[in-house]
Amino acid sequence: MLKFIKYHMSTIEGIDVYASIALVLFVLIFLYVVYYAFFVMDKEVERELSSLPLHEDDLKLN
Repeated sequence: MLKFIKYHMSTIEGIDVYASIALVLFVLIFLYVVYYAFFVMDKEVERELSSLPLHEDDLKLN
C-alpha cells in the first residue's frame, strides 16, 4: 500500500511544494502556541490549566 502511494505521489509534478508549505505552517503554528503560552497567557489561567489533571473533585467514581 505504501509503495503504491509513494509511486503515485512521485509521478505528480511539483508535489514537493506541498511538503514545504506544510512544514512552514507547522513551524509557524508551533511557534505561535509557544509564544502564546509563555508571553500572552494570563498567569492565573496558566495555573488553573496546569492543575487540571490534579483535580479529584471533578471525577465521578461509580
